[in-house]
Amino acid sequence: MRFLTSITQGSIMMKHRFLVCFSFISLFVSSLFSTHTVNRYFPFLEKPEDYITQKRTYFSPALFLTTASNAFRRSDGGRISIPALHGNYDLKNLIESLQSVKQDTTYNPFDDEPGYVDWNAKSAKFVVTGKIKSRGIILANQFNLFKSDFSLGFFLPIMHVNTSQRFSFNAGESDTVLQSITTSEVELLDRVRREVHNEMNLAGDAWSKTGLGDLDLQLRFNHEWDHKFKMRTISLALQTGVLFPTGSTLDYDYACAVPFMGNKHWGAYIDAVTELELKQNWKLGFMFGFADSFNRTSRQRIAVNEEPNPFSALIGDVKINPGSIFKFSPYFTLENLSDGLHFHMRYGYVRHGYDKWVDKRSDQTVSSYLERGETNKDTKRNLTKWVMHYISLQLRYDSTEALKNWWLKPNFYMTYDHPFKARGSSKTHQLTLGLELNW
Repeated sequence: MRFLTSITQGSIMMKHRFLVCFSFISLFVSSLFSTHTVNRYFPFLEKPEDYITQKRTYFSPALFLTTASNAFRRSDGGRISIPALHGNYDLKNLIESLQSVKQDTTYNPFDDEPGYVDWNAKSAKFVVTGKIKSRGIILANQFNLFKSDFSLGFFLPIMHVNTSQRFSFNAGESDTVLQSITTSEVELLDRVRREVHNEMNLAGDAWSKTGLGDLDLQLRFNHEWDHKFKMRTISLALQTGVLFPTGSTLDYDYACAVPFMGNKHWGAYIDAVTELELKQNWKLGFMFGFADSFNRTSRQRIAVNEEPNPFSALIGDVKINPGSIFKFSPYFTLENLSDGLHFHMRYGYVRHGYDKWVDKRSDQTVSSYLERGETNKDTKRNLTKWVMHYISLQLRYDSTEALKNWWLKPNFYMTYDHPFKARGSSKTHQLTLGLELNW
């Protein structure tokens, strides 16, 4: 009896230790950062099954496509245009920005338009619509260290991005005198708008670029327990890494340009995945992640007052401290629906905090919005916060599970990431076709 009691007590102590360890990890992880998702335009959501490495080495190239033609409003999650993520466009504000930068309050782009000189001070609002498309290849690798629970890896996208924007006059939201203008007067107003853009050295309404995304170098710990607490397996993966700013930076000469990933900011993160095999071929998992990008001083367009930053005439050095990122992603996997065919579904939540901007121009004769009142400053600060909600669906074919004796034990997968009910982020759909080679 004493022997049995000792065994029972030992089992209870082991259970308590595991629960304490698991609780500690959960608390620790809930105060830490996400890997690839570092801007509001491209999701690059991680695949949780990649974290459960089971002491294997693999290389995984994948092709991807993304497309977005609108975005989610920050206040209520409703639909807005992608350029509206930076604020509403009013030609009057752009003209005032030019007047400040030129230090010439008499500047009037309507001077050459007889009979319309007084339109200079009138609110002329435009609806700016935009599109973002990208395609490319993702290279990912994990190298197991001496058949231990540790591995080293990297993640690197190579991508081509196209963006565009279009302007249409919004008479209903403009000044009263402009609400019933003729078609020819709308054309006149749009011509003046283009002249104002030229004065600001804005290069055009379409932009494209090919280059690297940010390089993610990773260190991963992955351990598995067999037949614990009525589970077939319990897997735990912890990963930390550094984001190297190899991605293309934002081109401020194009108001429609977007950064590939972190806009040249270094970053660091910690992720954790817990996966429970409830029964054979049924797996339930939870991913947590936190990431932080470090502050950096770069040359940017910075609003003088109420104009959106990408449409400002003022250009100078700004120190930007990006907001922190938190990620949570529960998922469920059904394996071997047919021999080797797995179905995976997950919900992804990504939240980015506020960015902090500091005006670092040596010559601040022309003051920016950062020195022009707390209301406008808070409004623009709020525009930098965003949230993503995604549903991801994946089909995966595992040649080993299908009892195929193929070289390098390939896995093939297709993933579709669908955005819904986000706030302050682009509504970007992503399709990924990938191959995983194991050895």
